[in-house]
Amino acid sequence: MSRPLQEADALLDSIESRLTTARAALEAGHLGALEGLEADVALLGEQVAALPADRARQLRPRLIGVIDEVDRLSGDFRTGLDRLAKDLGETGRRRQAVSAYSQSQQTKPGGR
Repeated sequence: MSRPLQEADALLDSIESRLTTARAALEAGHLGALEGLEADVALLGEQVAALPADRARQLRPRLIGVIDEVDRLSGDFRTGLDRLAKDLGETGRRRQAVSAYSQSQQTKPGGR
């Protein structure tokens, strides 16, 4: 394996590992840390573009896998954010109802 191919392969290993960690965190109900991923992917793109076509082709299945996982994570993050927005909206409505009830009790004769 040539040195440029080894470097691209190592960077691809790192990206795959970070995506796996982010997936595990998301499945555990936490946000995965993906800071710097965009820069790593850009660097990987440059490294792959600099490889001879036959060498770059060796990485193609893994590159497609990374793209697919990023797409899945993106969709799952969006779903989680939508669920969070819904939960926050419901909580806000409950707080308004409790506040309105509390105020109505205070204005009744014999209320607080």
